[in-house]
Amino acid sequence: MRRRPSFARILGGGIAGLGRGLTHLFGARVSARAAAHAVATLAPVVPVSTSRGDLRFWCDSEMSAKRALGALRQEPDTLAWIEQYVQPGEHFWDIGANIGVYGLYACLREDVTATCFEPVASTFAILVRNAALNGVAGRLTPLCIALSNTNCIVPLYLSNPESGSSMHALSRAQNVQGAFAAAGFQPVPAMRGDKLAADLGARAPNHLKIDVDGHELQVLEGMGALLQDVRTVWIEMTVAGEASGENARIRAVLNAFGLFELPFTAAKHGRNKLFVRRSEKG
Repeated sequence: MRRRPSFARILGGGIAGLGRGLTHLFGARVSARAAAHAVATLAPVVPVSTSRGDLRFWCDSEMSAKRALGALRQEPDTLAWIEQYVQPGEHFWDIGANIGVYGLYACLREDVTATCFEPVASTFAILVRNAALNGVAGRLTPLCIALSNTNCIVPLYLSNPESGSSMHALSRAQNVQGAFAAAGFQPVPAMRGDKLAADLGARAPNHLKIDVDGHELQVLEGMGALLQDVRTVWIEMTVAGEASGENARIRAVLNAFGLFELPFTAAKHGRNKLFVRRSEKG
């Protein structure tokens, strides 16, 4: 079923349409130049103030703007985990980074570095731009790679081609919400995390954030021995995963490497779970 357009979208479209109509009165050449000038003048940069300092996000779509504007409200528990556990000198892997909200927030702490994985090309372009815009391009490494338990080129089925969107799926058009009608697909390199570190020299993580809309288990299976040195894992685990047994398999992988679930008072909505190395407890 198609969603009805929101008032904000109707209003924005009306303003854009009015502008196009006015510029067309002056001919195609002037119209094109006026549109280019408007884009340059109304640069879509969204500023966000955090307790650590200010962030800026380049937004070229409604979805990417929503991500930026909701940076502090959407998952305050994720910010609280970063605040409590990710320390100066440590390295953070943000797997399913989208436009980079959490990797950028982590890098607001001096000497923290991050590798951000985002395989969707349109969103990856925004992630790269945001790293430069916030002056952390030297400490935040964006990679257009899908982490998984294999090394090959696979189709990434897009739920929505718009930058900043989510609920895409690797290999088949089925995410955590079930099968969906793909809006398109993009061939992407899928790699194991341990292979990426061993063969390409990626820095091993001290902390993992994994939010990949149903592909979390495959990501963990591909981490291999890298999990031996991970201090904490922040991972999305859904009710559907509990029913299917996938969450039990996720727990088994993490427990085998000494990482155990720890209640986290800031995790109010219940999807995100914290796993901590036994020596870190207390």
